Amino acid sequence: MTDCLRPDIAILDADITMTMPKQIAAETGMDALTHAIEAYTNHNLDDFDEGLCMAAIRGIMKWLPVSYQEESKESREKMHNYQAMAGIGFANVGLGMVHGIAHSFGAAFNMAHGLTNAVILPYVLKYNSRNETVAEKLSELSYHCRCDDIIRAIEEMRETLHIPESFAAAGLSEEDFKNKRELLIEHAMLGATKVNPVVMDIESMSRMIDTVYYGGTIDF
Repeated sequence: MTDCLRPDIAILDADITMTMPKQIAAETGMDALTHAIEAYTNHNLDDFDEGLCMAAIRGIMKWLPVSYQEESKESREKMHNYQAMAGIGFANVGLGMVHGIAHSFGAAFNMAHGLTNAVILPYVLKYNSRNETVAEKLSELSYHCRCDDIIRAIEEMRETLHIPESFAAAGLSEEDFKNKRELLIEHAMLGATKVNPVVMDIESMSRMIDTVYYGGTIDF
């Protein structure tokens, strides 16, 4: 993102969110959660953005299901605020492989960005948890979000939001996937993947691309 795209002023008016369809609220909320978690687990994280990202993650985990199910003014306002905090955090710190893969699928199949992030996020967190620092941060998030396992909590919330667990379940045909598989792998290695806390190679990315499409266990 270039500096010319950064706003001088952001007006957070919850009234404008009240007509937002439920599924858009769900997908954009998961996008913001991905922003906050990828920044929080990024090795560039600093003290100031650690606070912003932690607060955003806790807030989104609490209020996103409410915003989706009840569509209340309070929940939409909370999500508006936490999404902005997540945006500041990732703009300062950077993202990771979730966005690298999401941009690849989004460009290839014209898929909504929030949806692609929501599908990919738990898989990448499981993969990145092999890094000691990331594993420690995920443990901290589990504690602060009052859950046993933050990754499982995200998967459960994804179910509540009626977001599929794989791109196959989202309706992307296997033929279309296979036709662009090599291009997906190539493009997924670019962009935010370059600052992923676990360095990726083509073989690992190939397996990751297959996993986010078909679903399954991260065992590589």
